[in-house]
Amino acid sequence: MQLSRLDLRTRETALKGGDHGPSIVPGNAAESRLFRLVSGGEKPAMPMDGTKLTGEQISAIKSWIEQGAPWDNAGGAPPSAQAPVTIEETPIPPEVRKYWAYQKPQRRLAPQVRNVSWSQNPIDAFLMKAMEERDLAPAPEADARTYRLLKPSQKHKRLMTGPKQS
Repeated sequence: MQLSRLDLRTRETALKGGDHGPSIVPGNAAESRLFRLVSGGEKPAMPMDGTKLTGEQISAIKSWIEQGAPWDNAGGAPPSAQAPVTIEETPIPPEVRKYWAYQKPQRRLAPQVRNVSWSQNPIDAFLMKAMEERDLAPAPEADARTYRLLKPSQKHKRLMTGPKQS
C-alpha cells in the first residue's frame, strides 16, 4: 500500500520520498522522516497497523540510516508494471468485496412498528424497531425550557458557521 506517494521499493524512490519530502537522509537518522515515524517522533506513527516496532528494531533502522542506508542492488529494479502504485489501484480480492463497506447501498422499506405515532421520519422507524425489540421506549419529548437551553446563541452560531462570506 502506498500513501502520500511514498514508495519504499527501491533506494532511489525511498531517498526521493513522497509528498512530505525525503524519507531517508543517508547518514542522518534525525533528519530522516522514516526514522521519526517509526520511532514515534512524528505522527502518524508507523507501522500504520498500530503495532509498534521494538526498541531493537528502531535501533537497527537508526543504525542503518546512520551508516548511509546501504541497499542491496542500489539502483534497484524498476517497479513491476503489475505492482500497485497508489492505494486507489490496489486490487480488492473477491472475498473482501463481500464486506458491507463495498456493497452498493440499497434503499430499504421502513419496518413496521407498534408505536407509529413517534416516528416523524422514515429513519425513526428503524430506531423504533430496534427499541421495541429490546422492550425500550423513547424518552419523552423535551419541554420548551430545555429547547431554549439547547438553542445556540447568536455568538455560538457565528462560531459554528464562521465569518460571513462577502
